[in-house]
Amino acid sequence: MQVVDQFKKIYPKYKNKKIAYAGRLDPLAHGVLLLLVEPETKNAKKYQNLDKEYKFEVLLGVETDSFDILGRLKNRGTKEPRNIGVRELRGFAKGYVGHFSQLYPPFSSKTVKGKPLFWWAREGKLKDIKLPSKKVEIYDLKLIKTYKIDVNSLSNQVTKKLKTIKGNFRQKKIMKDWKNFFKTTKQNEFQIAKFNIHCSSGTYVRQIAHEMGQKIGIGAIAFDILRTRVGEYKLEKSLRL
Repeated sequence: MQVVDQFKKIYPKYKNKKIAYAGRLDPLAHGVLLLLVEPETKNAKKYQNLDKEYKFEVLLGVETDSFDILGRLKNRGTKEPRNIGVRELRGFAKGYVGHFSQLYPPFSSKTVKGKPLFWWAREGKLKDIKLPSKKVEIYDLKLIKTYKIDVNSLSNQVTKKLKTIKGNFRQKKIMKDWKNFFKTTKQNEFQIAKFNIHCSSGTYVRQIAHEMGQKIGIGAIAFDILRTRVGEYKLEKSLRL
């Protein structure tokens, strides 16, 4: 809805028009978001079910409860994680292609017993429920590259990203966690892996990042998520806000 409000400010002729969005983005994700105007709002489900493409970056050696940088840290950077080779990352990506049931991330809006999952997570009651899952399909998942980022650059980027967030997402506590992390970590640089994914509607990229960390044994979170395509609608042909 923040995007809808911003769109109406930039394009005043739509100020009094009924506008809906199709396919929400995570708070720190960016890229293609479809806005439906007037009668087209009735066809929202059709657009929500379109396949999607993302370019996303995974920060290796770190874990949070939300599976991205907008979460409470689970480890404090006190151990030096091993360097993950390209072959291992490509093997992970190859093994993910196909149909499977994907768990919803604990910090998501999927409802269980009438409450969103993020409520159960914040209240520390995840043990009282069974995490739901959804059938998804990964059509393609490829490693683009890996690179290293020094601790100061990483700190600056994390701080900059967190400051863009509006709403109640525990920002003060999360920012404090990250500040403590960068003060205590023994690492001078961190490894980031960049991927391109083509997937069905409803796929959670940060869940994939988390599972990658679990499989390779050092933890991982989504560092950046860019949606480049929704169905036939591409980033390069989108209006930029």
